[in-house]
Amino acid sequence: MIVWPFRVAWAATWRVTLALSGLLAVTVVPVGLLFGALGGRAAAGPVLAFAVLLPGSVLVHEWAHAACAWRWAACRTRREVVPVGGWRRAGVRRPRLPVRFDVATTVAGPLAGAASGLLLFAAVPGAGSSALLCGALCLPFAAHLLSLAPSAADGRALLAALAPEGSTP
Repeated sequence: MIVWPFRVAWAATWRVTLALSGLLAVTVVPVGLLFGALGGRAAAGPVLAFAVLLPGSVLVHEWAHAACAWRWAACRTRREVVPVGGWRRAGVRRPRLPVRFDVATTVAGPLAGAASGLLLFAAVPGAGSSALLCGALCLPFAAHLLSLAPSAADGRALLAALAPEGSTP
């Protein structure tokens, strides 16, 4: 159940994840190392965990879409859920489903991506001492929720799912 949706999500997101990892390696990792030199492991841990978890959250976002389409919508053939990805965006194309499954599948990605930011608190030993830093670093993960805006791909999919059959949102 988990392996095939993960492969779809990886095929859709590897380019975006690689590009984001490279950007964070150049910008955030030196800051984390500087924090480590000045404040010790408690200061460097959240910053370095952020550099690893943020690219991973893109993968989690698309995996949640693929896993929900696979599980809830009974998409049982590999041709029904297709990875669509490039260097600037990632996605999973799937057939239109009954309304409750379509809404759940559309919303699952942004919620899973945003929730993956909470792993900063679990992944960093002694995160309680740097809770303010961890909290600030969790904010970019909330950007996954912006994908539910009507101008974004997930937002358009949500509007299409909620639109009456045969109408165009």
